Amino acid sequence: MIPFFVVDRPMSLNILKTSFINHPQVRVGLMTHAFVSKEFLQLFAEFPCDRRGHCWLKSRAECLGSPDARGNVCRLGETMNRNTVRMCDYGIFEVGSKNLSYRQLFDVYEQARADFGIMQDFLCDSKRTLVSAARAVEEYDRKPRAFRLVLVAQGKSVQEYVRCYEGLNAMGAEYIAIGGLLRKRPRSARYMYVSSEAELAAVLEAIRSQFRPKWLFVLGAYHPSRHALLQSHGVYGSDYKGWIFQYEHRRDMLSRLHERLKKIESSISVPDDALSYNVATRDMIAETARVERLLYIRTRNTSEDNSRRKAVTRRRLIRLQGRLSDADQSLVEARMTLAAKNGLPSTYKRTLARFASVFKSDDQSVRVRGVHKYLEQHVYSQ
Repeated sequence: MIPFFVVDRPMSLNILKTSFINHPQVRVGLMTHAFVSKEFLQLFAEFPCDRRGHCWLKSRAECLGSPDARGNVCRLGETMNRNTVRMCDYGIFEVGSKNLSYRQLFDVYEQARADFGIMQDFLCDSKRTLVSAARAVEEYDRKPRAFRLVLVAQGKSVQEYVRCYEGLNAMGAEYIAIGGLLRKRPRSARYMYVSSEAELAAVLEAIRSQFRPKWLFVLGAYHPSRHALLQSHGVYGSDYKGWIFQYEHRRDMLSRLHERLKKIESSISVPDDALSYNVATRDMIAETARVERLLYIRTRNTSEDNSRRKAVTRRRLIRLQGRLSDADQSLVEARMTLAAKNGLPSTYKRTLARFASVFKSDDQSVRVRGVHKYLEQHVYSQ
């Protein structure tokens, strides 16, 4: 069962390639849609190398170093490239999607060097999906293609999924995916979720028992918690949008570590007036920033007045973030002095070292490390 990571920006590919480098033999999937930029499409097609033939796995200087080093790096890149399965879809949930003919859509799939290209389906509408599937097959058969066409079964019930799958099967389809189990959560960037685990299992059981497909894909349903379920039904792969959000923000990590240090300091009754002052200052600034952040989030851009209010709040937040950084710097110094003294538990010193490391890191580095840790613990271990 292959997890397919949904990607549509260069940063997504950067996060994955630096994670894959430790797992070059693991078979993984990349999923993108037809409305990404041309530049991204080329990066997707050549992953993990760039258009100049330089490997993304190391810095350019390393890749252009000695012949042996360059060869080792590029061989690793070639291994990763061979073990990456590429899939493209129409982009059913993309805001502002344009209407593409199947000829245009299939041209995009060819540019992406897709192994699998998905038809344009219609959410929960099996009739329109079957009509679209017939047009997809007609266009696909006009000439040889480098990608395999994937048709999609849609429906509002198990019975409707079965009828739609039967209709696609009658078209001679070799590759059929199950769609429509992904729902949109309104007013949220993280808006994709599977409507019902029971519905997913019921649809898979019905398809597997009645048609015994050699290849089966489930659109938008992957999550580490569903890996065993999907694998037990012989699913080839499923795509996963939420992987990119699996991290803790730098500010939240600093606050969490700060609270842990405060608890240890309280338990051992540290008599340090300077430290107490710095702790109180940090707590006051952090609380003010929290309130301002909530105000910024809750103020919608529905009028010019609201837009001005958001701009004012954003400027206040920037100033508060600067003051909080200064407070954390003072805390690191005061706590390092404290940690140098004897009698402090090793847990305090480890937590302080972690706080200092996060403080020195930028937001992006913390996010990337968080996603890497998540993938190591929850995806690659499956």
